[in-house]
Amino acid sequence: KLISQDIHFTQFFRNPLLVSPGLSGVFNGDTRLMFQARNQWREIPVDYKTVTLAFDTKLPSFVEDNGFWSLNGGLNYDLAGDSRLQQTGLFIGGGYTKKFSPKVFGSFGLNISGNQRGFDPGALLFDRQYDPSINGVNASAPNGEGLWDLSKIFFDAGTGVEDISATNKSTTSVLDIKTGQLAFETLIKGFEFKNQLMQDHFNENYMESTGYPKSTFKGNIDNLNKINFNKDGSYPATVTGKLEMHGVTKDVTTKATIKVTKGEISAICSFDVNLADYKINIPSIAKEKLSSNAKIKVDCTYAALKK
Repeated sequence: KLISQDIHFTQFFRNPLLVSPGLSGVFNGDTRLMFQARNQWREIPVDYKTVTLAFDTKLPSFVEDNGFWSLNGGLNYDLAGDSRLQQTGLFIGGGYTKKFSPKVFGSFGLNISGNQRGFDPGALLFDRQYDPSINGVNASAPNGEGLWDLSKIFFDAGTGVEDISATNKSTTSVLDIKTGQLAFETLIKGFEFKNQLMQDHFNENYMESTGYPKSTFKGNIDNLNKINFNKDGSYPATVTGKLEMHGVTKDVTTKATIKVTKGEISAICSFDVNLADYKINIPSIAKEKLSSNAKIKVDCTYAALKK
């Protein structure tokens, strides 16, 4: 069990609207502006920077002798770490407060919010930057990585009798546009099926994911000279490499489509895998539902790493 500080604003209790939207307008006066900023733990390399700005106001047209309606809104922003892990959030809402006596009141409120999160992997350090001569990481050394991606792998081994498909977002892929080398690594337990029982059988009986936790592919784009990564467009590609799965490594050649859009690169390819080639056995009772050939689709979106 791991316990650590939430990356988000630790001083939320300083802003009543972050504690409860029901506190909107609960103050002496008509309008209130709130601003907090904090830079936590500046002595360490990975510090926390947080800003929050908010307002609430009583609505004059809806003020009663023993109650009032109010409107509120605000912005939250935090930034942490070398990778600039950040969240930006906006909220707007309102509330109603009813006064029962000079010291007793009740209130309720509602806020609607939207958030955006992101980080910059280009600012991270990699194990390939380890320099034995200094017994540490040399940030100026090449990291050996080409591009960082958001990758998904789709798996389908159904026969039509039953839908046996899954999606895996626990995938890391890199592409070096100078050499055409590419690779991906995926966690077997990351495949998510619609049916939990299917997922259990997949991990325990077929892929034996405890003993073989990962699958990897390493290969090259054969027709790299036909792809212009500096020009928007869709380019057919041929990829050849080695797929390692269930402790077995086999050669794989497949067609792919590489798209370049405003500097963003995406790659999609599909290929069939004969499960028997990878020593994945299908019980006779399941052969009617489970195909001996699985269709694998890889969908990767890459963003350039900063050097």
